Order: sequence, then C-alpha cells, then structure tokens
Amino acid sequence: MQKKVRAGKTISRILISLTMLFIAAACNDTKPAAEGAAATQSKQEMESQQSGNAVLNINLQQTTVSGLSSGAYMAHQLHIAYSDKIKGAALLAGGPYGCAKGDLNTALSACMTVKKPMDVAPLIELAKQAEEQGSIASLNNIKNHPVWIFHGSADNRVNDNVTQASVDFYTQLGAAPAAEFNIKVGHGFPTENSGVQCDTTAEPFINQCDYDAAGKLLTHLYGKLNNKVQTMSETESNSGKVIEIHQADYVSEGQDNTLADTGYAFVPDSCASGEECRVHIALHGCKQNAEAIDQAYITDSGLNPWAATNNIVVLYPQTKSSYAPLNPNACWDWWGYTGSKYQSRDGAQMQQVINMVEGLTEAL
Repeated sequence: MQKKVRAGKTISRILISLTMLFIAAACNDTKPAAEGAAATQSKQEMESQQSGNAVLNINLQQTTVSGLSSGAYMAHQLHIAYSDKIKGAALLAGGPYGCAKGDLNTALSACMTVKKPMDVAPLIELAKQAEEQGSIASLNNIKNHPVWIFHGSADNRVNDNVTQASVDFYTQLGAAPAAEFNIKVGHGFPTENSGVQCDTTAEPFINQCDYDAAGKLLTHLYGKLNNKVQTMSETESNSGKVIEIHQADYVSEGQDNTLADTGYAFVPDSCASGEECRVHIALHGCKQNAEAIDQAYITDSGLNPWAATNNIVVLYPQTKSSYAPLNPNACWDWWGYTGSKYQSRDGAQMQQVINMVEGLTEAL
C-alpha cells in the first residue's frame, strides 16, 4: 500500500515537472514572437514616416482666412461666425456680413455696384441678433483679431464703397483693420510677377502688379515672417507639396454638397516632418475654382512660397458650378443658394470648410 502511494507521488512530481517545462518553453517561444511583432510595428511606423504619412502637428488656435470677391464674402462670414476658431481675416474686394440679405438681386446690386457709402449699422444689428441666437460666435472675439482689407483702385466689378463697408463693419466691432485702396489693380489677386496686366479684370483674376498681396496679408495676420521661397519650382520640389483632398468626406449627412470633388492643400515639408504648424484658409473667387482656371489660384497667388518657410498649411477649398442650385460661376455662398443659414455656424459650406480644417490630418 505504501509503495503504491510513493509511486503515485512520484508520478505526480514527474507530471508537475513536465508541465513546468512546457510552460517555460511556451514562454520562451512567446518572447521572440512578441519582440518580432514589436520590431515589425516599429518598421511599419518608420516606413510610414519615411513615406510622408506622418500626422500633422497643427495648432488650430492660429487659423486664419483670406479670400477674393465671393471668397472675401465667405472669408468674412467664416470669421464672424467662427471667431472662436478663426483668429484673423484678409478680404480682397468683398463686402460686409449680411449684405445680400439672402437675395441674389441684392447681392448683385447693393453689394457690388452701389455708388454711395453704405450704412453698416443695420448689418451690425443683424450680427448682434445672430450672436444672441447662438448662430455665430461672440462678437467680442473680433476686437483683438488682425484684419487686412484690400481694394484695387482699377476694380470695375466691386465698387470701393462695398469694400469700405467691410472696413467700417470691423471698426464698429472694435477691430482695427489695415486697409489698402490705392494700388491700381483690377478685380483680381495682386501678385509680384504672375497673372494678367495689373489694371485689367480678366481670368484667371490674378494680376501681375509688382505687389505681393500674399506676403502683406500673411504678415499682417501672423506678424513678422521668415523670407519666402523665391521660385514656385523650388517651392514645389524642395519646400512642400500640394495635396488633393476628397471634399465629400467633410460633408455631413443630410447636407447638400455644393463643393467640387477635389480640394487642395499646400503642406510645407517642415509640417509633414512633424513641426508645429498653423492653417490659413484661402478662398477663391467666382470663376476661379480649379474647374475654371485649373490650379492657378493655388500655385500663382503667392501664398505657398511664404507658407513654405513659415510652417503654414494653406487650405484651398473648391466650389463647383451648378444650375440647381443656381451658381453657374462657382461662387462661394454669400447670398443663400445653399439655404437661409448660409452665413451662420449651421451653414452647409461654412461647416464643410471648418470640417476640412479640423480634418487636415486625415486628409493626408
């Protein structure tokens, strides 16, 4: 009987020892596997970074906006409605918030060709009502924001009284806009050496004027900047690249999509490599989208060479032409073709542009 017990104990010890050996072997096999998985993951991360897919490090608290003509109206609307997110604005040949009153005929007359000074008091009141309703951010935000406003003295599309009304609007809100009205430029974006003759109004509405509007506005919005890259070819090859953005990704469910399929962003190499960067939204005018003039507004406005050396990602959202809704010239919505909430935080295009800004990392 005692022999049977001893034999049973011996067998138990052998089984326990064998079990421990199997466990130890399994642990030793698992360790190299885990190390291999970690090494594979590290290699994948390295390859991702080398291929340019690193996540952008964007400081959204330094977002600014600019625009020409309908883009100026849209830039102004974005600044007023989202002044908690957008910290400065530059307007070229564009009028004040609420000018069109949701009506195309008013937009084409009182907000473009008016021959006498505009009274902005009713528009200030309209903005205050929107603030009380919560459809725009607090107007107090505007007081400390940089604003730059330009109007060419040879502009025959938008009267200077309209652009002056934007100056008056911001002034009454407590801002101190810088204004330039004395350069003999047609209706277009003035540059140093790209575009049509300076005092003309013609496609692509980029004017060669020996005047660097891009540098002027970015310096006013951000303060002293590093010197810009001197040539576009250098900008494209050595300092950054233009990427495509699938804009439908930023249209919320239930919203009409009045944007083009593709938008664009210029991403400096410094931003792609992980340095902290800010965002500038650049809004084209009517007949200035890529469908009409290819990428001229993106490559020839002069913004990218400054962005390349100053950690600024430039977002170039794009509209599309349509007849339903009525927008054959691919203008931004500043009179209500997307609905009555077009100039509020609930406006479709307004939300879509903000979604693009906040989703730039996903866009890469």
